[in-house]
Amino acid sequence: MHDDIDIRFMSVDSLAKPYIQYNYSARGRNFRLATRNASEIEYLAKQDNENIVFNSHFALKHNNKYRDQEVSVFVYLPLGSKVIIDKSLNSKIRSLSIWDCRNEYEEDDIKKTEWIMGPNGLRCTPNFQSNN
Repeated sequence: MHDDIDIRFMSVDSLAKPYIQYNYSARGRNFRLATRNASEIEYLAKQDNENIVFNSHFALKHNNKYRDQEVSVFVYLPLGSKVIIDKSLNSKIRSLSIWDCRNEYEEDDIKKTEWIMGPNGLRCTPNFQSNN
């Protein structure tokens, strides 16, 4: 299992539907082999009711060798969308950190944080209370 995954949250118009875009990349001796190596990546988020679950690792089909494969995930959300981010994803998410919420939450050990999509990206929502 490999873990070079970057997740980014992007804003779209408030009337647009949310969607996810995946970009897979890899190295190879030439462009054709690099493309083939990238196509061997198995990674998609899973939807469970209203939750979208991002795995922390990806697999390679047919037990292929590691060739610097990477996954970039772009989550496009309408303005005003709320997102709850689990601490386990902190190292995968780019351009924000759950620790940015430290001043908004009373707990020292933050397990989940809530964010709202604004015109400049996600911003922490104060005093989110998680059941887990």
